[in-house]
Amino acid sequence: IYYFGLAHTGSVQQMEADSYSLFAGRVTSRAEYLENLMVQRWSNIGAAAATIERSADKVLAQQGTTPATLTTGDAASVALVDASADTLIECLRSTEASGAFFVVKNKGPANPEGDSTQTGLYVRDFNPTENYGNNSDLLLGRCPSAVVKRLNLALDSNWAPNCQFVASDGLENNFYYEPLRAAAQHPEAQSTDLGYWARPHDFADNGQASITYSVPLKTAGGEVFGVFGIEVALDRVMALFPYEELDSRGTGSYLFAIARPGSDAALEDEGLPVGDGPRTYEMLDGRGGSYGPYTSTGNPLFDARLDEAGRMHVDSSSKDMLAYANKLSLYGENSPYVKDSWVIVGLDTRQALFSSAQWLSRSLLLSFAASVVVGLAFAVLMGVVLTARFSSFMQQVRNRRPNGEVEFSPTKVLELDELAGAIEALSADVASSASRLGQIMSLSNRRIGAFEYDMNTKAIFYAGSFFELLGVDDFPDFPADIDRACMDAGTLDAASLKRLLEAYGSFMQPSADRASTWIIDIPHTQRIVRFCLTDGEEARHVFGLLE
Repeated sequence: IYYFGLAHTGSVQQMEADSYSLFAGRVTSRAEYLENLMVQRWSNIGAAAATIERSADKVLAQQGTTPATLTTGDAASVALVDASADTLIECLRSTEASGAFFVVKNKGPANPEGDSTQTGLYVRDFNPTENYGNNSDLLLGRCPSAVVKRLNLALDSNWAPNCQFVASDGLENNFYYEPLRAAAQHPEAQSTDLGYWARPHDFADNGQASITYSVPLKTAGGEVFGVFGIEVALDRVMALFPYEELDSRGTGSYLFAIARPGSDAALEDEGLPVGDGPRTYEMLDGRGGSYGPYTSTGNPLFDARLDEAGRMHVDSSSKDMLAYANKLSLYGENSPYVKDSWVIVGLDTRQALFSSAQWLSRSLLLSFAASVVVGLAFAVLMGVVLTARFSSFMQQVRNRRPNGEVEFSPTKVLELDELAGAIEALSADVASSASRLGQIMSLSNRRIGAFEYDMNTKAIFYAGSFFELLGVDDFPDFPADIDRACMDAGTLDAASLKRLLEAYGSFMQPSADRASTWIIDIPHTQRIVRFCLTDGEEARHVFGLLE
């Protein structure tokens, strides 16, 4: 009953809904924590950008040049880098980023369609959470030779004096080109309103990708002279997502991804699919035990859609994967990138996510099946036991001695034992009545003997001095095949009684005054007795009397 009650009241479905809500809550909590770091700490570079812009105005004035005339490695570009270095290192410390950079906009293609070399400064911090007073944790990745000596910082293994941008790198160079493009398209906007989060790239050329946040730098006259920003190692970002918390089996995963617009992008403000159509996600990185089969090197894309219950499913041919996506609100309303959907996606198998509900459902089903089996077995066992006890009781009834004491063995079945007690009591009452009748007969001066024969059960009952009146003890024609012991015990069967009476046939004369009555003249006892027979038609009983 409990199993069917849960099945039909939707309790299991509610448990699944609660499990999914808990799963979504964990994803949301982790996403909000990352969002807070990205917005409140790592992208908090506005003050440093403003300081660099003010120092650039002074440098350009001193150099007597403008941003439009800056060339790679010229004195003005190197002076701009030198003037920004201390502010850049301060910003690197305050944001606890993995690295910081300032790239001068020199003459050359300001777009990703061609290769270019730009003057710049790039400093890496291999231990961002610790602040070494002597800057021994900092490495120079890009820096003009003239500035290296003044900064007195160790050089990275891949140090170069300038920043190389190769067209084949594609979107990886957007951390530099996109802010320049935004500044050109929105000349009146403040630099901080044009901040851009870029896809992971390997600025240091050391095999460790990082995400970046960068803003364009402008002079007081509004001319763009470079790009300033920070980077955060991708490994450090993903360390914020302990996928083991999603389920105890370790099959859950966290994905750092960008959601592409779907069929109804205007409604996709939470990073989830909308409607019946799929939505494509570009995975930037992932951690866990289940995301690998759904992405591939060079094409890190996967599709997801909502099911009828509003749960996010990742398209897969191998497993039924459930997911939840939470959008990171990284941009203000005035940002040209406000529609970019950076998301954190939680991913897990249906089996692992709904293991509690499925365990309960299976347990209840097994309990129900076990109850049915045990119930049937118990019913069969009780049937066998009761049948055996009924049979034993009926056998005792059939085997009882008509003239003996009626006593039944206990069956341990209440109803049968009560019935046996009633029969025993009735038998005792009948025996008592017969005993009283015999006592009354013994008070009479006339000696009387009788028998009762039940034609249904073939049982015969003797009373009084029946055999004594016949003088059987010394009757010379007594049949030899009759058991005297049974006769003495009053248990002589009807067939033997018939043979005994037939032996007296030559001494019997019918009575002239009464039907079914004979006068028996017993010569060896000099006794004359009258023998009467009568039938009980309804009860099929025969009664005989000797007097």
